[in-house]
Amino acid sequence: MSLSRGRFPARLSLPDLDPAVLEHYRLLWRGEDLHANLAQFPALTAATLFGRAAPLEIDIGCATGEFIVGLAADHPERRFLGVEISRKPIEHAVAKAVARGLDNIRFLQADMILAAALLAPQTVGAIYIHFPVPFTTTRKRKHYTYAPRLLTIYRNALVTGGRLSFVSDDQRVAAEITQAVTREAGFAPVAEADWQLALSDHLRSPYQRLWAQRKRTIWRAEFERTADMK
Repeated sequence: MSLSRGRFPARLSLPDLDPAVLEHYRLLWRGEDLHANLAQFPALTAATLFGRAAPLEIDIGCATGEFIVGLAADHPERRFLGVEISRKPIEHAVAKAVARGLDNIRFLQADMILAAALLAPQTVGAIYIHFPVPFTTTRKRKHYTYAPRLLTIYRNALVTGGRLSFVSDDQRVAAEITQAVTREAGFAPVAEADWQLALSDHLRSPYQRLWAQRKRTIWRAEFERTADMK
């Protein structure tokens, strides 16, 4: 059966989570509230989420959490945030974190197109945008998580040396991202030999597993936030 991006969340059932546990792990920020009253929301920082100042690592479009939960389990000294707009996938991600007894990860159920404005300067160590939904029209490009406006926000949020990581099975997306990031001052491409992230099997998303099984070409890239803004 095809793992359609559009239908995948609909095929999930909600996991059995204690409401108090869900509240501990998940922030629920509704789009209409973000749009109307952005100033009422706290900054998305490790200090806000965990009470500790540290570079936050963010998975935008975390789906059911295999990747970001795997990273959190491997690096208990670091702090992670998974962002997903759909309820069912994010609750499955929470369930995975609970099953592993992790407390260095939180989840945000929100539209990152709106919530990105709450990223604070120089507070993020890495941003992961893996298998973003491909754009369908030129008009809609500004609404995607790799739109130029958002790349500027990501650049400002990343610490110097922080990484912006992309993975996609769609070559149009790869070309669009490469062009957009290249135009954005403050990012430098990272050679494959120096990639910070190794996607071992336990970190692969359902999409990556499926596309690998089908022998689809997977494109990856990492970009580093540089100090030189010329």
